[in-house]
Amino acid sequence: MDTSALTAQEATSILAYHVYDKELRSDEIQDGFIIALNGDGVYLDSTNGGVTLNGDVNVIQADILGSNGVIHVIDQVLIPPQHDVTVVAADNGLEQFLRALEVTDLSLVLQEDGPFTVFAPTDAAFAKLGQNTVDALFNDVSTLTNLVLYHVTSGYVGSGDLARMDAIETQAEGGQKITVKNSDGVVLNGNTKLTVANLVATNGVVH
Repeated sequence: MDTSALTAQEATSILAYHVYDKELRSDEIQDGFIIALNGDGVYLDSTNGGVTLNGDVNVIQADILGSNGVIHVIDQVLIPPQHDVTVVAADNGLEQFLRALEVTDLSLVLQEDGPFTVFAPTDAAFAKLGQNTVDALFNDVSTLTNLVLYHVTSGYVGSGDLARMDAIETQAEGGQKITVKNSDGVVLNGNTKLTVANLVATNGVVH
């Protein structure tokens, strides 16, 4: 975002993205999402001894106490996400998944307010199914729709949130669940790993 000519609304949104409406001290932080005052998600990661926000913004001084809350000093300005989950997926080269969204018209759904958490398979993941299976899926819109919805859940669910869960309910028919284990990283359904995690969007997060 070019910050040289911000409107008042844009500046307010950026400032509000730096505010959380509860007092949260550093020793209370768990890896996962909080919702900033502007309504967007901020991912907190405390796994490496310090606290990082959205992957690359670091807390450099923590727990400055005020009469009505606490301040944590960070080394960069947090910029609210600019794109929805479909654009974030496109920016990361997930062509087969985007094709599936287009064929099923779910791209329109995933451009709505959400928030959504999307587990977006890489093109290599689709290739593991075999070309015949992929072709059959794309020729069966009903089955493909349910498969895509099995990769979507409601809310902001980050990798740290997943690490504290045993299963997550999806938007597939009947609310089918994905099992979650935390063994050398988050593992879904016994054999699926997050290769890239916590890509924040305007209406959710993409893994």
